[in-house]
Amino acid sequence: MHWPAYVRKINQFILMNDIKDNLKIATLITLVGELTYTTMCDLCAPDHTKVKIYDQLVKVVTDHMEPQRSEIAESHVFRLRRQKAEESLSE
Repeated sequence: MHWPAYVRKINQFILMNDIKDNLKIATLITLVGELTYTTMCDLCAPDHTKVKIYDQLVKVVTDHMEPQRSEIAESHVFRLRRQKAEESLSE
């Protein structure tokens, strides 16, 4: 699942159906699958998903599903890159 795209889709659903703030979390929980819901509960433990506001809950899951990549690790990967025989220097 590509979480950011899924969240955008849910946000469009919420907008289209004029869902009020107090029902956004219920809508999100209803639309995500069982695995994602279980992950939400695990990430919010010991709190329950009800104590979060919609944006907080989305951020918690986003941080888990799409972690920020380490600059050091990315530099290492970049340095390991080798030019292929068919690639020019400008590529």
